[in-house]
Amino acid sequence: MKDLSELVELKENFQKQVKAEGKRLINEALKAVFDKFPNLTAIRWRQYTPYFNDGDACVFGVSDISFKLKGVENEEGEEGGDYGDGFLQEYDISDWTGSKYVERPEYKGLLAEINSLNKSFSKVEECLQLVFGDHAQVTAFPGGKVEVEEYEHD
Repeated sequence: MKDLSELVELKENFQKQVKAEGKRLINEALKAVFDKFPNLTAIRWRQYTPYFNDGDACVFGVSDISFKLKGVENEEGEEGGDYGDGFLQEYDISDWTGSKYVERPEYKGLLAEINSLNKSFSKVEECLQLVFGDHAQVTAFPGGKVEVEEYEHD
């Protein structure tokens, strides 16, 4: 049998390049969103392989992006978001019309930008896994700072 060490080396070099260039390209994409929306203070997503999927294959995936906006609070004066941490979803800055969410005027363009980023992320999930790891919560801030924390899930 022929030795596959050349293929192994090729794979390792490819992964190193994806990790380095991927981080740079992701940071550039995030910077463009932060530059366009100055009241955006953080972007967050979770990425992991589920431990159980009811008989289906457990496949790595990336959650929809949540985001934090300067000065946005709920009716109780709290930061809001599903976890009370200020990170919002599409429905938090939209009104439900009975068939779809419609972005509120004060957030014009933000949802389109977030949805575009979500679509892009779904096309490069393997790269996101190489760059940030599995079972991770990734939070990006203006200025290029990115925090990666371990994410516990079911």
